[in-house]
Amino acid sequence: MESIIPIFCLVLAGGTGIFFLVTLRSLSLRNIVWVLASACLVFAVLWFAFWLLTPEGFVPTSSLDFFYILVAILVASAFTGIVLAAPVFKLALDKEARAHKEASVYETLFENSHLGMYRTTPDGKILKANTALQRMLGFDSLEELQKRNLEHYGFGPGYSRQQFKELVERPEGVRGLEASWTKKDGTTIYIRENAVCVRDESGNVLYYEGTVEDISDRVEAERKIRESEARYRALVELAPVGIVVYRDMKGLYANNAAKQIMRMTEEDFIGQDVLRFVAPEYRDLARQRILRAQTEGTPQPLTELVYVRPDGSHVDVEVASSPIIYEGQNAVMTVFKDISERKKAQKLEEELKAAQKMEALGRLAGGIAHDFNNVLTAVMGYASMLLSDLDKSSAGYSFALEIAESAKRAASFTRQLLAFSRRVVIEPKVLDVNHVIMGMENLIKQLLGVNIELSTRLNARPATITADQGQIEQVLVNFAVNAKDAMPGGGVFEIATENIEMPDALEKPGLPPARWVKISVSDTGVGMSEEVKARIFEPFFSTKDSEQRAGLGLSTVYGIIKQWKGMVEVESAPGKGTRFDIYFPVAEEAPECTVMTQRETESVEPQGRGETVMVVEDEGAVRQVSASYLRRGGYKVIEAPDGEEALNIVSRLKPTIDVLVTDVVMPRISGPELVKALNQMGYHPKVLFISAYPKDHLCRETDLGSGKMFLQKPFLPGELVRAIKEILADR
Repeated sequence: MESIIPIFCLVLAGGTGIFFLVTLRSLSLRNIVWVLASACLVFAVLWFAFWLLTPEGFVPTSSLDFFYILVAILVASAFTGIVLAAPVFKLALDKEARAHKEASVYETLFENSHLGMYRTTPDGKILKANTALQRMLGFDSLEELQKRNLEHYGFGPGYSRQQFKELVERPEGVRGLEASWTKKDGTTIYIRENAVCVRDESGNVLYYEGTVEDISDRVEAERKIRESEARYRALVELAPVGIVVYRDMKGLYANNAAKQIMRMTEEDFIGQDVLRFVAPEYRDLARQRILRAQTEGTPQPLTELVYVRPDGSHVDVEVASSPIIYEGQNAVMTVFKDISERKKAQKLEEELKAAQKMEALGRLAGGIAHDFNNVLTAVMGYASMLLSDLDKSSAGYSFALEIAESAKRAASFTRQLLAFSRRVVIEPKVLDVNHVIMGMENLIKQLLGVNIELSTRLNARPATITADQGQIEQVLVNFAVNAKDAMPGGGVFEIATENIEMPDALEKPGLPPARWVKISVSDTGVGMSEEVKARIFEPFFSTKDSEQRAGLGLSTVYGIIKQWKGMVEVESAPGKGTRFDIYFPVAEEAPECTVMTQRETESVEPQGRGETVMVVEDEGAVRQVSASYLRRGGYKVIEAPDGEEALNIVSRLKPTIDVLVTDVVMPRISGPELVKALNQMGYHPKVLFISAYPKDHLCRETDLGSGKMFLQKPFLPGELVRAIKEILADR
């Protein structure tokens, strides 16, 4: 038993030594020292075991004894060691197989990865690079790529090797480093790099490993997006239309045009309620459009609104809205255009149409007045001859006088028609406003109708002003027409005159200290609100619809009053009627007579001495009454219904013509053309033009020539005789 224990220890020691020799496969200095120490230990154990197993005093006599003893011990130890080391040796083989497999997988991934992969030494020598990296950089082989030393020739520009080394040697390595690399052909690519530093057990850097992703496409796409955004922003900022973005009714963005149109700063809009920039009457519509665009995602078509600037002024705009994504959230973009100029142009166009309408009406009125004046010339002529033939005490005389007076009043109506048609010549003269009003009473009553009473309160003293009678009549007609519209249920229309003195200019702002004629025109109608009253003198402003409008309205009245250095004031309130106070400077001269005098109704003594007068007039009644009166005045008269017949008479009879009285506007040959034709035939008579149109209008339409007298219809026979006498006196 004592001999077994040493043998067991000997075998165990030998097996342990073999175990260490089998399992410790690393060739590191530390492991080699460990193996040598284990071998010495095994040797010592074996030697001690040999000493124990050898009988006392036993001395091996031969080397063969030693050999057998050693072989037995080594075989036992080897068997024991192999038995002990077999499981561990198997584990080692399995670990080595796994490591080889993992290395094979790594190599497969390394070579087949779509990412570029590399391994470099810290000093920049490329150890490994996969095919993807070689293609990425444009190299045909690893050997060609390895000619680059990254320490001296990196993948710049802007790629610092030193900076990279500092980053990669940190514990976390490099994650997502983006840089630009230069390919073999000199072109630039953009990469995203991940890298780590591999160290040994002592912490020394062995090499760098990393992956490289070509992000050139992404960088290019981002560049295009940035350029697109820059272009879009430039287009938005330079757009001639206003563009604003808002969310939940709060402003987020406004371009330059929007700030210019609205005369606002960015602070005025950003974060502010956008509805405050919309005129109150349009806010409900604007709110509905914004809500539909934001909640329903429905684009809103063009419409017209009125915006309010921060300074309170208004601007007409045309707007369209659409839902957009702004800064990652839903918002609304509104594009608007300043259409103030277009609205003004539209208003001017409407005014032009209205003016053309009025011109057409004026032409109609002028034509009616022309024909009416021809009729009145005959009526007034025959009435005048009746008055000269009848006894003043007879009933017929009073009838003829009434006819003459009625014709005179009718002549004033035609003057008003010509004033409406703008075909009357403006003739400023001293007028007694009282006489003008009295002369218009019948006309105003007809305009007002039976359910409106006309009341006049005229100053006992003459109310003299300097103005054109036709324009003053037009002013009164306009006031009468407006008063009638304001009193649909009837009422009272009053005209009053007053001479006033205002020594203190402050009493009536705008009127200097002077004497004034005040004309007050009032009605008991519906009155006006302050808003309407503030706009009544604007051109073409009216509270009536287009079917009810007549004339040019109070803007014309205001213009006429200002033309004659006057002023007008308005007092009105809803339900309390309206009063206009008109002020004209007093004219110190005596007024010119505006009524028919007795001299005009009486017969005149013969004025002629047998002179020959040719009367050319296409209106038969006018021609006949003129010829009859001239014959009674002592003249020889040749009548012709038109210019062509007059030339035939002259050519056939070759008469002596002292005075030619001819209408201006006639069929076939006009009056001026007749004069030229007679001159070419050697006739140069004195010429008196007559016409139912005003001379000013005729001068614009025809060439009357210089030095020719003109007599406007309707005229009295005495006026015709006096004109001919004046012409004959000049030769």
